[in-house]
Amino acid sequence: MLIDYSHSARVLGKDVAGAIDSQTLTPEDAAELFNLVDSANFFSLPSEIPCIAPLTDGPYIVTIELAGEKHTVNTSGPYGPMASALEPLFNWLDEHLKNKN
Repeated sequence: MLIDYSHSARVLGKDVAGAIDSQTLTPEDAAELFNLVDSANFFSLPSEIPCIAPLTDGPYIVTIELAGEKHTVNTSGPYGPMASALEPLFNWLDEHLKNKN
């Protein structure tokens, strides 16, 4: 699984961006990442998810390629029924990419 991710963290004053290849992760991290993508039903989500809360955070843009399928989701934050399913994935990606850079 390949992931390209960016998050403009206005509140924190720091952008997070980068790419993750699940083959370079530990088996535990890779399994957790697969579970987060699956739990979010990522490939069933629309490409654009509108934000229903005030913009205190910048956009989240994540593209995932898995088994020949590629999908991008763009949202202003994990607010609302569809986007809230992405919050655990966004948190994991934010943390992993902060530690990677």
